Amino acid sequence: MFLIMILADILGEGYDTLSAIGGALIFVLILHPYSVESAGFIFSFGAVTGIAVVVNPLLSLYDKYCRLRFMTSCVNEKYKPRFRERIMKAFLSALMIQLVTLPIVCIFYYEIPVYVVFLNIIVIPILGLLLSVSLIGGIAAAITLSLSGIFVIGAFLGFVSKVLLTISHVIVYLYEMLAYNSLQLPFSRIVTGCPDIGKVIIYYLILLAVTRCLMYQYEDMENILDKEPLRIRGMIICGIVLLSTVLFITNNNNCDDFEMDIIDVGQGDGIFIAGDNNYFFDDINIKKY
Repeated sequence: MFLIMILADILGEGYDTLSAIGGALIFVLILHPYSVESAGFIFSFGAVTGIAVVVNPLLSLYDKYCRLRFMTSCVNEKYKPRFRERIMKAFLSALMIQLVTLPIVCIFYYEIPVYVVFLNIIVIPILGLLLSVSLIGGIAAAITLSLSGIFVIGAFLGFVSKVLLTISHVIVYLYEMLAYNSLQLPFSRIVTGCPDIGKVIIYYLILLAVTRCLMYQYEDMENILDKEPLRIRGMIICGIVLLSTVLFITNNNNCDDFEMDIIDVGQGDGIFIAGDNNYFFDDINIKKY
C-alpha cells in the first residue's frame, strides 16, 4: 500500500485507500492463498480497513471541529493545532483503532490488553518515520550490493543504509520494550474468551452504524457549534452505545460448569480442574477428590 501511494504521487494520480487495500489483498492472496487464515493477515487488513472506514472519517470530523472553533474565536489568525488538540487526536485515534481490532484480538488471544490505547499514542505518530526510514535504508542497502565495486559510492551508501536501518532497529526495539513493560503492570490483561461469529458481526454493524450516525449528525458543523447541549447529548448517546457493545463482545464466559486454575506450589506447578468431578494434576500423579 505504501508503494502504491508513492507510485500514485509520482504519476500525479489520486490515492484511494480502499482501492490500495484491495490491490494489496489480491497480491498477497495470489502469492500465499492460505494466509487468509493467519492472525497477521487478518490483523493487518482488518486494522487498515477499519482505519479507512471508521478512524479517518471521525478524525476528519474532529479536525473540522477544532478548526471551526478556532476560527470563531480568532478570525484573523491562521489555524495551528494546539498541543492539547494533538494529544486528544492521538488518543482518539488509538481508542478507535482498539475498537476496530477488539473482536479480532478476542478471537485469537481470548484476552485484551488494557494499556494498548496509551501505547498507541506513542507508537502511531512515529510509525510513518519507521516505514520511511526502513524503506530508504533497504533501497540503499540493495544499491550498495550492486555498487560494491565502486569504492566511494558503495561505501557512502553502505554507511547511509547502516545508519537508517539502525534507526529502524531502535524504533522496533522501543516498540518491543513498551509492549513488554506494559504487560508487567497490574490489570494489564482482561480475559474475554472467544466471541461467536454472530457477536462479531453484530459488533461491527453497530460500530459502523455509530460511525455513520456521527458523520451525519456533525456534517453541518457550523450549526452544531451553536447547539452545545445537542452536541454533548449526541456524544453521550454514542459513547453509551459503544460501551454497551464492548461489554457485549467481551462477555464470553459460557463455561459455567468448568474451571481450571494453575497453582504455583513452589517446587512444581499444579493444575486444578473443576467440572462434574474435581481432579488435581501434579506432575504425573493424578488424584481424584
